[in-house]
Amino acid sequence: MAATAVGVYCASRYAADIGMRRDVVKVPVEDLTRRLATGLLQVVESQISASPLQDSSQIVTR
Repeated sequence: MAATAVGVYCASRYAADIGMRRDVVKVPVEDLTRRLATGLLQVVESQISASPLQDSSQIVTR
């Protein structure tokens, strides 16, 4: 029973996270490593707002 539950959970996560995402683009690993090595990667849409910290020793939580 537990093995079946884990299998169903893993399959549903795969379908939700990888199989059905419309907001991602598949990139060949060769192209990805080339871009990482040469610094050609760019952020298309940032999810994190860039706000400078006043004191770098402080931890900011939201």
